[in-house]
Amino acid sequence: MRGWARALGAVAAFGLAGCAASEPAPLLRDDVARLRTDLARVEQAIQRNQAELKADLQRADRQSTQSFAELQRSLAQLGARLDDLGRDGAQLQGRVDELRRRLDALALQFEVGGPPPPRGG
Repeated sequence: MRGWARALGAVAAFGLAGCAASEPAPLLRDDVARLRTDLARVEQAIQRNQAELKADLQRADRQSTQSFAELQRSLAQLGARLDDLGRDGAQLQGRVDELRRRLDALALQFEVGGPPPPRGG
């Protein structure tokens, strides 16, 4: 009987060990399932954030492109206006120079006492 009792004890020990080993498996499966769910949520959040960031960057790129185009137009308009002002300034300088010559001519005539120069030029 002793051999038989030992065999029965060994079978019982393996049975208990098997039960103990199989009990954590459902808990482990639940933990793994929760981790997979959490990981899927994190991946979705990352994808949403990446999509939002990409949209924000595209929006910022469009705005900077528009701003740059507006700046170029403004600079072109300012350049044209500056050219106009330069031409106007040159014309005014020419008129001032002409008036100085006439004034100098009149001053000379008054000093000399001669008749005034003819008008019309």
